[in-house]
Amino acid sequence: MPATINLMLTARLAQLKAALSRRDRVATNRAVVTLLDEQAPIGEHWKTISHLMQVSGEYTLALRAIDAFIASAANPAMARYSKVVLLTQAHRRQDAHDLLIQLPENVPDRAGHAYVLGNIALTLGHSDAARGHLVNALEHRPGWGPAWLSLASTGNLAEDRMAEQMLAEAAAAERQGPADLARYCYARGKLHADRKDPAAAFSAYLRGAALLKSETPYSRDANAANALSAMTGFDAEFFKRMQTHATADTDRPIFVTGLPRSGTTLVEHILASHSQVHDGGELNVIQHVAVTAGGVSGHAIDQYLAGGGTLIALGDLYLHLLTERAGSAGRIVDKTIDASRYLRPNRDDLPQRPAHLDAARSTG
Repeated sequence: MPATINLMLTARLAQLKAALSRRDRVATNRAVVTLLDEQAPIGEHWKTISHLMQVSGEYTLALRAIDAFIASAANPAMARYSKVVLLTQAHRRQDAHDLLIQLPENVPDRAGHAYVLGNIALTLGHSDAARGHLVNALEHRPGWGPAWLSLASTGNLAEDRMAEQMLAEAAAAERQGPADLARYCYARGKLHADRKDPAAAFSAYLRGAALLKSETPYSRDANAANALSAMTGFDAEFFKRMQTHATADTDRPIFVTGLPRSGTTLVEHILASHSQVHDGGELNVIQHVAVTAGGVSGHAIDQYLAGGGTLIALGDLYLHLLTERAGSAGRIVDKTIDASRYLRPNRDDLPQRPAHLDAARSTG
């Protein structure tokens, strides 16, 4: 009997590996569901599977997998903390809070425990509680950039008693890695801005930006190539072809897009003030649809359809992932910062460019 079980488990894992290599979302999900339903004895590998599901936006399966990991973990407390992290990423912050307060205060460590509680409280709108937790985190880890940045967002620091402590912890902050130090610099920039010292604020922000740039360099060429792809293949004939395909009739998502710092967050907050509209934030789930379609160009969509794909399937995938991330109730504001790279309006809906502008452009 054990040999038979091992052979079956090996076959199931091979199916999962093959589906992942083909980037076949449906087959991958099916393989994970089978492993979960059969309660496969794969121990800590459940955590890896949970992460794979989370990265692909499949939070229901990710949570099932993390529960399987907890059931087999040698350190249940740390395993449950992994679930806390997953719940926060899934925007299920109240569930994350309720689980975290059940864990010992030294899980994962005292500073980390207090920091996560503080950020959850902040996102839930409990600024006083958030402040208390974040101050506690800094008592255990002085100079910690992420904690200082979250604390700085709780209010005006100009007259705050913690302001001088922030400045006094500069030496401790310098001993952090670049990412955490960058966040300390941003918090310090906020302090100087609150104190009406723009030169000092700019200097702090500039250093923070330089630190983050060293960690995540920006490629102008890659961005330009992606933008060009998003503008390619959407001629009049493309829209005529798309009219022959059925499309999902739904008004649940509300897309808000625009350049950074252009007021998109304000628009989002105005919309979400309605009782039936929920603030989804920068969901980024539309990127998974683009991966399934094979790209963001009209040519990629044509190839996807020629290979047997359907627009209905793409729409259903987006709506499924929207529900996975934001729940099933109400309308959802999707403020994904680069949504314009994935959204193509109907050609008839585009504003007409004045003829004299085209003439001026042609003459240089």
